[in-house]
Amino acid sequence: MALSHILPIRYALFVSSLGAVAGTTFSVMAILTIGDIGGGLSVSSDDAAWLNTLYNVGAICGLPIIMTMAASLGRGRAMLLAGLFYTLSSIAVAVSPFYEWALVARFIHGFFGGMLPVLMMQLVMTSLFPGRGQLEGMTLFAVATSIGTGMAASIGGYLLTEFGWRGLFWIQALVGGVYTLLALKVLPDERGELEYLSSKDWPSYAFLAAGLSGLMVVMAEGERRFWLETWWIPALLLSSLVGLVYGAHSLWIAQRPLLVLKIFRKPTFAWAIILSFIFRFGTLLTVWIAPQYLARMQGFKALQTGELLLAMVPSTLLGFVLAYWLVRRVDARIALSLGLLIFALAAALCSDLAPDWALDEFRTPIVLVGFGQAFVQVALLRYAVFGVGKEEGPTCGIIFNLARLYALLGGLGGLWHLVTEREKYHYTRIAEALGNTDPLTSQRIAESQSLYTRFVTDSAATHSTALGKLSDSAMNQAYTLAYGDAFLVTTLVMFVGAILVWALPTLPSAAPPAPPVQPAKPETAT
Repeated sequence: MALSHILPIRYALFVSSLGAVAGTTFSVMAILTIGDIGGGLSVSSDDAAWLNTLYNVGAICGLPIIMTMAASLGRGRAMLLAGLFYTLSSIAVAVSPFYEWALVARFIHGFFGGMLPVLMMQLVMTSLFPGRGQLEGMTLFAVATSIGTGMAASIGGYLLTEFGWRGLFWIQALVGGVYTLLALKVLPDERGELEYLSSKDWPSYAFLAAGLSGLMVVMAEGERRFWLETWWIPALLLSSLVGLVYGAHSLWIAQRPLLVLKIFRKPTFAWAIILSFIFRFGTLLTVWIAPQYLARMQGFKALQTGELLLAMVPSTLLGFVLAYWLVRRVDARIALSLGLLIFALAAALCSDLAPDWALDEFRTPIVLVGFGQAFVQVALLRYAVFGVGKEEGPTCGIIFNLARLYALLGGLGGLWHLVTEREKYHYTRIAEALGNTDPLTSQRIAESQSLYTRFVTDSAATHSTALGKLSDSAMNQAYTLAYGDAFLVTTLVMFVGAILVWALPTLPSAAPPAPPVQPAKPETAT
């Protein structure tokens, strides 16, 4: 490969990796700080959740047209356009004068922010090929989309402390601006073909965008709105499924479809998508389960949670080095299964948690998660792109990242529902055991009441205070047991995933073949 071709591609990969880091890190940061953002806009937690929901809906709408943007404008100009509007929408959120403004801005923010990681994967799939740097490019993509998980809480906590909630979006505008300026020099000679826009199957896009967006809203808001008790949830679910059916049919018969559905005929790709759902379920240990538990039981804010999650950054980097070395030399299923088993071990270590758990108790599991996600990401991407040609490459990137969004959201919804229902169950059991007729309960109330009588002489008030303290203790215990159940379920899911890995076919080694040995020249008689 000529040097004149290698250098522009390397520069493009460098710029696109910056976008991938920004697109994933800041989206996780918004999840961890959404309560503070809602407080800054003076809205309830349920209303604040719409800011993340609409960001995801925007990403769903933007992802299917990335391939078309790159083909019609050129890959460099597509990156430039995505970076420019990502920067402008970040500024729009940062200066939001009211909640409704922020909602619209977050949708646009997600539309272009969701493109940033996928543009990198598309660049890898259309520029690098097996044996010529594709594994290295996909490993770099995995690093760029994973490293931010450990840094997101610390970045968000610092910005909240120093600049308030608006600082969370000013930093995105700053990074987006740098990305945009750098993108000006990415593949400047690649012009694209504007007529490609008119030849595409836009009805497919309309049906798919509507169906996928509706499904995203249902998954994000269903648990919060009590599912069937809110009429528009089942109505939206039904209409979304109809839209998806029409969209899939339109793609199947289109001459130049937005997505090449025949990619699902490759068993390695289909299995990789299934395993990516299982993998994302495991990453919620660091994105949602542990942070939510510490916020409830210890009153942790984002900055304190970030101190814990930073422990996974060095283990993630080391894990990627080891995973890359392993996948190049042996069966990729070994690395994939090993990564899922590490996730299972991390969750299992948390399954017997107690109300007094804090940083020290979670640190080892978080370090293990860093290792686990590195092994899974490298091996999973190896399977996802195996046998995928240049024509199917962009479709691979789009579908893989769509699966990432839905897996993350589906896992959040599933674990949230699990914790809520198990908390109710455990609290009912604890309340029954602490009935007023139980002698031990009466003794505990009397002990608590005696402590308060030193300061308050009203016996009725002290009795009520003692009952309230006992109730709070029961609720905390129920909450702890519910999260223990969530960790146990995560353990089981990861363990099952580690077994399912072996249903995948064996892939050939990714290491380049050894150069042929030249036969020795016969000696000439003198």
